[in-house]
Amino acid sequence: MTKRIFITTLVLLIFGLVVLSSAGVVEGQKKFGSPNYYLTHQLLYGILPGLGLMFLFYKIDYKFWKKISLLILFGALLLMILVFIPQFGYGLKGATRWLDIGGFSFQPSEVMKLALIIYLAAWFGNRDERIKNWTYGTAPFLIVLSFVGFLLLLQPDIGTLIIVMLISAVMYFCAGSPIKYFLIIGVLILGVITVMIVIEPYRFNRIKTFIDPC
Repeated sequence: MTKRIFITTLVLLIFGLVVLSSAGVVEGQKKFGSPNYYLTHQLLYGILPGLGLMFLFYKIDYKFWKKISLLILFGALLLMILVFIPQFGYGLKGATRWLDIGGFSFQPSEVMKLALIIYLAAWFGNRDERIKNWTYGTAPFLIVLSFVGFLLLLQPDIGTLIIVMLISAVMYFCAGSPIKYFLIIGVLILGVITVMIVIEPYRFNRIKTFIDPC
């Protein structure tokens, strides 16, 4: 199973690099004088560090992550909140999604994706049959997801919101939730996303362009 996940990850990385290389040739040459700028940048600052961290985390027992899952989630939430503090967070084109700490700039929403996966995996693992209970399974899940979603809406980052919602819903389903609760959550998530897309013209235009590029 581990070997399959590793191979799948490598295939996705290679496919992503091919797409990036193809799409960034013109922009790289125009802005930086090198057609391979984006490809090289992604390899040096994305792929290689990512593979190194993957190998490091692979060597750590999963029970360790289970023990500190709540701490990881709180840390990710704190980073998300720091985005709105002028001394740390900064915006671009109407969106406030980045942190600048010690000269290092990053999007805390990317940290949140991983933190939420670790937390939900640990939390669902302790729920067993209680996941089928609304009070002990579904309600707490919705509260955590709502708070994360609220912070993403404030930024706003609808793309990450959609990804986080989908990942969480799939994990909730795989944990053994009742179909009726899963459908209720699915309808709620779809409703929130639909409203956010419709109320902002540029988001709705993206959907229309995807449906009809002309």
